[in-house]
Amino acid sequence: MNWKRSLVSAAKAVIARLLNKQGGTIVSQDGKSYLCDDIVLGDQWRSIKYRVRAVGWLAACFFPAVFLSLGLSQKGNIEFAAWVFFVFLVGQFTFRLFRERSIIRNRAGSVATVIGAARKPLEAGHVRSLRYRFAAADGKIYSGKSGWTGKTLPQVGQTVPVLYKQNDPSHNLALFDFWFYTFNF
Repeated sequence: MNWKRSLVSAAKAVIARLLNKQGGTIVSQDGKSYLCDDIVLGDQWRSIKYRVRAVGWLAACFFPAVFLSLGLSQKGNIEFAAWVFFVFLVGQFTFRLFRERSIIRNRAGSVATVIGAARKPLEAGHVRSLRYRFAAADGKIYSGKSGWTGKTLPQVGQTVPVLYKQNDPSHNLALFDFWFYTFNF
């Protein structure tokens, strides 16, 4: 275990030197600076505890079940529409579950900088989304997009915690955007 820590420390030092690390930010070749807590806090990200979020599982079971019951009990166009929605919802929830599980199983974390926040009107309120950018442990800059459930959107330049697949950081989610898991710090 000790050799792993020394290897990680050496890799962090090389990455920091390559990326011109200055005061907690990384200055990339294009002159923009990004916050990179992977270099400083990598071990802490791996120790984040998670647990199953019951609301996500209930939603994943309840909403498809409603359309399944409509598909089994109705006839005609309603039956067809119910089956289409049932298949669609099962596919969406299954895809999301596998995406989240793949990130959780091989996770690494970073602190992302918000580069855009949008609020679009919808019939029942507003849809909020964030675009963020973060530096992964491999030294490259990645971006992502997440939904936002808070009342006020973070301002551009503020930070949000992000988990990503260690072997493929392009697969990432902000911590608040997980449907099936919740996290304890």
